[in-house]
Amino acid sequence: MMPFQLDNEMAEIIGRIISDGNLWSKDCHYEVSIAGNPDDAAYFGKIKATLSLCGVHSRIRYRQSALRLIIRSKAFYSFLTHDLKMAAGNGKAASTTVPAVLLDSTLLVHVIRGIFDGDGSIFFSKKPGVLHYPSIEITTTSQPLAVQLFSLLPGFGFRVTARSFMENRATYKIGINGRAMVTRWFGLIGSSHPKKRSRLAAVASGSI
Repeated sequence: MMPFQLDNEMAEIIGRIISDGNLWSKDCHYEVSIAGNPDDAAYFGKIKATLSLCGVHSRIRYRQSALRLIIRSKAFYSFLTHDLKMAAGNGKAASTTVPAVLLDSTLLVHVIRGIFDGDGSIFFSKKPGVLHYPSIEITTTSQPLAVQLFSLLPGFGFRVTARSFMENRATYKIGINGRAMVTRWFGLIGSSHPKKRSRLAAVASGSI
């Protein structure tokens, strides 16, 4: 039996850890951290409250241009790395994936929402006859995660594009384009990030 319940809220936290979390252990010290921007403060507060209900203490460290949510718990670290087989250490960013136990689960939507809230963006481009053409894009340095998302999202009715490019390291972008697809994302997957949720709602309502 897993030490923590896999429910909607935990699945979303796992998604956020997949996207921009860090897991490491050394000399009997264990840490799980999630990096974010100042506008993540409200969402990080929600994560902190959820973890507290599970008996996991966390704290939010603020910096001028960034913040981190830090969890120092062997039990929670072991839950992620042992029970869910999540990647840890220096190679995490390039090898992270959605845990196998969640791939065929109703919780998958919540995992994807967490990934989107960490590594996703909504932007608009100008196309012939369309002033604000909306797109969603998830950017990751993990090729296995990009492959997963590219194969999983069509199962939810999305038309998906994929591209990669090389700067300091290989980066992969999974895209969903057009008002109908972005509106579907809003209704099916959504976002818990206030700013991203507001932009999705504006597309779905036609106000943008």
